[in-house]
Amino acid sequence: MASSPTHWITMGMHQDLLESCKMAVREVIKFLNSYYGLSKDEAYAFCSMAVDLRVTQVVDYTIGIRAMIPKEYFVGEQFANKNGLLLTA
Repeated sequence: MASSPTHWITMGMHQDLLESCKMAVREVIKFLNSYYGLSKDEAYAFCSMAVDLRVTQVVDYTIGIRAMIPKEYFVGEQFANKNGLLLTA
């Protein structure tokens, strides 16, 4: 898990591209469920509409994928103080 000023970032590493993607998306769903309180179905739908997958690395047969979760969609009082660089309780 990583963070930038504009995105939360999860990652998946595997020898198979599809498995790397699945791993990164599963981590997004877990994160959105636990941190923002989205149901798993809502998080999955959010992934299909707003999360970008990018190749992180292709080294030694390992393919790294990062899932970019835009913080800009989490606005309003219920999400106040949750979009900084660090995870808050």
